[in-house]
Amino acid sequence: MEIFTDFWGMFVDPKKRICLVYLISALVIGAFYGAIVQNKPIFLALKNCLSMDIWWSKSARLDYLLMFVNKIYFLLISNFWLSSTVVTFFIYEGLHAVLPAGLVVGADKILVVTLFTVAIFIMDDFTKYLVHWSLHNISILWIFHKVHHSATHLTPFTIFRTHPVEMLLFSARSIIVRSSIIAIFIFLFGNLVDLYTVLGVNIGLFAFNIIGSNLRHSHVYLKYWDWLELWLISPAQHQIHHSRDSEHHGKNLGVVLAIWDRVGGTLFKAPSQVSLTFGFGPEEDLSAGTIKYAYITSFKEAVIVLLRPLKRKGYLKNV
Repeated sequence: MEIFTDFWGMFVDPKKRICLVYLISALVIGAFYGAIVQNKPIFLALKNCLSMDIWWSKSARLDYLLMFVNKIYFLLISNFWLSSTVVTFFIYEGLHAVLPAGLVVGADKILVVTLFTVAIFIMDDFTKYLVHWSLHNISILWIFHKVHHSATHLTPFTIFRTHPVEMLLFSARSIIVRSSIIAIFIFLFGNLVDLYTVLGVNIGLFAFNIIGSNLRHSHVYLKYWDWLELWLISPAQHQIHHSRDSEHHGKNLGVVLAIWDRVGGTLFKAPSQVSLTFGFGPEEDLSAGTIKYAYITSFKEAVIVLLRPLKRKGYLKNV
């Protein structure tokens, strides 16, 4: 079946964060961090990274289930969803309608490829921050994002603990941003456009994944130097983002670069030592951290939020 092929394919696809190459690199980094920085015996550090209390916790099991259910959901709607090729074509034709072709002549290919690679990486990261900020600050979107934050234990698979509406938002963001940049660059530079890649992945994204992106959703508290956390979001900073502590709510919304958090006033540097508890609390964890909430209850809550203005004006009752 296509679903199983697609599912297992994620473990060998370098474009996916759970590709085995990235999972293994995160394990190695996590183990050596525990051994060198935390002075643990290497065996104990490795054992800590692979603790079944984390990997087979109730929270983790829901991550795995949502990963599979959401994959089925996305396959079912994929034929009705946005096409990056179509979006790129319309933007390209739109540019053609208002601007003369060939505005840039004789550009250096290395410069074009460098600019294209950087533009894709920067705009991809920036718009992820904007969407993530919206998920935390717009009440109806927070209803859907709560599913992700209901995790009480973090593993690399917590990235799949995502509400289907949030999946569609991030998918639309990716298609619009990438298609726009591709269309603009092809319009300006034609066949000079190319991308610096490693294993078919943008070199910036590959570097992010290979140096431990999977530790963001883990119990390995790896912080960077304070000066570096002003520029790059460390795994520890993202774990703080998941913290139950009200001081940490809505902080460190960036994915790779910390610049957006600095500008947006949401940056929180990771302390050397801190005790973190994830999720919301027993009652809300039990409600938001379920398949029922993701696919039924959340939509009911969203309808209530949408109808509140009508209720306040007296148009509706019992809502």
